[in-house]
Amino acid sequence: MRSKTGNAALLKRAITSSLAAIGVKETEIKFTGNKIEVPLCGVTIAPALENGKRVWKAESTYSVMRLDDAFENEVTHQLFTVALEDDMLLARKLALHIAVTKIDASLDSVVIESAGRLQR
Repeated sequence: MRSKTGNAALLKRAITSSLAAIGVKETEIKFTGNKIEVPLCGVTIAPALENGKRVWKAESTYSVMRLDDAFENEVTHQLFTVALEDDMLLARKLALHIAVTKIDASLDSVVIESAGRLQR
């Protein structure tokens, strides 16, 4: 497997293919200029400069609601960085992150469902 491509078409193919393997459709992925977004999971990937090196920086954005007034604040969390030329590693890390998130959400729903049954 060749991991360093620098080819935009191959990067797009690698990302769509790796995400398809975990059930994310190509239509759920947005490629805009140099930015890659998976709105379903709140993940955005864009080129950045970190410690003088060019990298892909993956961030997750989610909302947190305050209890006192129900106002929502948006929080952005850095997930990982990958060297800009390492397209296959980027696709792999993105797919793994989304897969783990989907698994956690599924398990959370089981816990919530179980808690609801105990209260009856």
